[in-house]
Amino acid sequence: MKPLSVLEFASPLVFFVVLVVPVLSSVAQQDPMDAGFPDSVCVVIPEPRLGLDSLAVVRLYFLNDVQPVIGVSLGLTWDSDKFLLDSVVYSPEARMAFSVFRYMLYKGNLDSSNARHLFQCSAGGLPADALPASSQPKLIATYYFNIVNWVAGESFCVDWAGFVNASFVDPVSGEYATNWRGATCVQAGPDGDSDGIGDQWDNCPGLANPGQDDFDTDDIGDPCDNCTDTDQDGFGNPGFAANNCVTDNCPANYNPGQEDEDQDGFGDACDQNCCLGRVGDANGSNEPTDEITLGDIMLLVDAKFITGNCSRLPCLTEADVNQDGGTNPNCDDHVTLGDIMTLVDFLFITGPDVAVLPDCL
Repeated sequence: MKPLSVLEFASPLVFFVVLVVPVLSSVAQQDPMDAGFPDSVCVVIPEPRLGLDSLAVVRLYFLNDVQPVIGVSLGLTWDSDKFLLDSVVYSPEARMAFSVFRYMLYKGNLDSSNARHLFQCSAGGLPADALPASSQPKLIATYYFNIVNWVAGESFCVDWAGFVNASFVDPVSGEYATNWRGATCVQAGPDGDSDGIGDQWDNCPGLANPGQDDFDTDDIGDPCDNCTDTDQDGFGNPGFAANNCVTDNCPANYNPGQEDEDQDGFGDACDQNCCLGRVGDANGSNEPTDEITLGDIMLLVDAKFITGNCSRLPCLTEADVNQDGGTNPNCDDHVTLGDIMTLVDFLFITGPDVAVLPDCL
């Protein structure tokens, strides 16, 4: 069996396992029945993302390759005040194997403040409930640490130091020494722009962007993005200092042609100003003054009551003269009897009184 060196998972995170020469217990010899790699404990730390993760996770694995384990005594120590143990969750397999499995503060000659970051695990069980032998390490416990003010260059190491009497108990050899596979460490940084986000995960590693702002969600931070472009049409949103692309005349709607028929600075795709600026020209006759004519009324009558052909209207939103419809592109949402009566009243009854008509016809 090959020793464990590096574990990689289907995740952007890389897990590190560091191996060292075994250190034997002073009260028990190594298990004489070992068939391959000595019975051992290893620790895996998914690398925390500097500035992005508030929790660090430490996973504890046991390997017992021949006979089942019925008892365990071992401990953990870590070396950084920036990592505060929050909780320990034991795997379902460990809970099933042992009648007692707990973690507790290591008292020794320490006070309850746990100033040296030493914790001890212990377990007891019966042979019938033992953790069965396996050629692969088995997850026993997951430790969760809160991360506080971890900065570039600082490390976080987990080790067994101070627990030389850590051991396994099996029904054949009795108590025997635990082979710890050494300290496992992860390191923060570098952080070239000193914004608290490690370069490896920073969406703008060259310029400070502590909030990781990315308005157009293209994974390039706003301070570094030379074209913040939410609709991805090649033209940039206004108001972003780093942009060197042409400003989009309709930043929320895809319009790569930047059409702007009425030249008002708002692209046709999002121009709410009377549908391309035509006022009262429902039939598209495009009179010089865009005035309301009998032709406009007749076209609305035809679309509403005769042919039902809204496609003849140049712009359906203009056909909603009294602005009582919705926005879906069909006649019922735009052309109503109210629209027709409003134009009739304007042309033949009350006269050209702009107060009775909306700004956009």
